[in-house]
Amino acid sequence: MPTLLSYLRDGRTSLVLDLLDILAQIGDRRAAGQIARLLDHKELLVRLAALDAIRQLLAQAGRPYYFKGISDVSGKVRRKSARLLVKYKDKRGMPELIRGLRSRDAFVRFNCIEILRSASGQSFGFQPDGIASKREQVVKTWETWWDTKGAHFQVQ
Repeated sequence: MPTLLSYLRDGRTSLVLDLLDILAQIGDRRAAGQIARLLDHKELLVRLAALDAIRQLLAQAGRPYYFKGISDVSGKVRRKSARLLVKYKDKRGMPELIRGLRSRDAFVRFNCIEILRSASGQSFGFQPDGIASKREQVVKTWETWWDTKGAHFQVQ
């Protein structure tokens, strides 16, 4: 295992992606710390794959790493981290999902509202493919809801 982990420092993205897959399949939780270092990797695909590998290895115990992903420069990494946090009943992912409702991409908006609805039981009538001005009104409703309920909110 140490030999495999040493190759994670290799600069070739394709090799690192293959190694992440192999390490996740091996299932040795001790590799998670080394894999977590890849959350700072310059390549978006590597950071996303590292989150997947951590999820496969640690599941709920990976929440500190998912929380780290909330501050990533990429919206994709932030939203994936938020989804993982909420999946494991951690409300710290909710604000990023609410921000995702403003995405230009209808698919992103759809995914965010579905997770928010599942986690909270609320939708406030948000339509991912609706008119932008109406979507914005509902996003503001979500933000107000979070500002008032977030401190005591429990993910369903």
